[in-house]
Amino acid sequence: MIVVHHLDNSRSHRVLWLLEELGEPYEIRHYQRDPLTKRAPAGLRAVHPLGKAPVIADGERVVAESGAIVEYLLNRHPGTPLRPLAGTEESLRFTYWLHYAEGSLMPLLQRAIVEKAQKSLIAPEMALHLDFLESELEYNNWFAGDEFSAADIQMSFAVELAATCTPLGTHYPNLAAFLRRIRARPAYARARAFKRGGPLSLSFCSPPPRTIAMNHRSHLRIARHVLLGLVMILAFALLFGWVVMQAWNAALPALLNLPAITFWQAVAVLVLARILTGRFTHGHTGRGRFHRTAANDSAALYAAWWDEEGEAAFQAYAARQLDEAGRD
Repeated sequence: MIVVHHLDNSRSHRVLWLLEELGEPYEIRHYQRDPLTKRAPAGLRAVHPLGKAPVIADGERVVAESGAIVEYLLNRHPGTPLRPLAGTEESLRFTYWLHYAEGSLMPLLQRAIVEKAQKSLIAPEMALHLDFLESELEYNNWFAGDEFSAADIQMSFAVELAATCTPLGTHYPNLAAFLRRIRARPAYARARAFKRGGPLSLSFCSPPPRTIAMNHRSHLRIARHVLLGLVMILAFALLFGWVVMQAWNAALPALLNLPAITFWQAVAVLVLARILTGRFTHGHTGRGRFHRTAANDSAALYAAWWDEEGEAAFQAYAARQLDEAGRD
């Protein structure tokens, strides 16, 4: 019996789906990523030296790499409709898409993960490939032709990953329809069942919608607080300006023979007094000045860190994502 060494959120979902389409019995051995690093566990190296998924075992024989596994499983089922007849146009297209998925599209998506900060470099090439895929599905429902094949299974992971980076439904309706068709297949659903492969959760290029919504709410809350603060400052300025005007005009003209002042002159006096005495309002403890200085220093330190190490830290993080999710 085929044994699938299955890593969560990896390409091995396609292997489970293919086995379900073929109706071949199989056993699953589950492996979970490290919750902190998201890397595959060391236990996978006991199966294959690279410790990557997908990998299957057929008795003493171990087969790795998605394309090799697909061909190995299809060879066990000669005559399966999941591989077009040799020598036909569909067979040529089948072979092309079988290798295009990992040879052209997945490396591009992996670069998109690593180079998120360099969108101007990767976006045009991504658009070129998506336009190509969209045109290929213009007249056929499936990549190899009119009939569903293992090439569609091989292409599925890359298209689903691309969908997390680009809203397919807006600009690529044929690709969006392709995703709807594969997700409607019973074998696809069985492969994603909790007791088998489990759900496939891909969000490498954009944060989950809930995070976006939370950030949007946070921005609105900050805007409200800023607006409220400005209104309160204006209200206090008007109030204290009126108080200063009343106090000045009630006392100083009679006591010191000074002229009466208007409201705006009172506001100017209040501002001038704040400027002249502001250094002493916190000077006895120094706490206000300390907090302002500490905040400015923190901002300056963060800016310096980003210039010196931040980009390298981001690239290291992106490289881990590539190693954990892109090549698994």
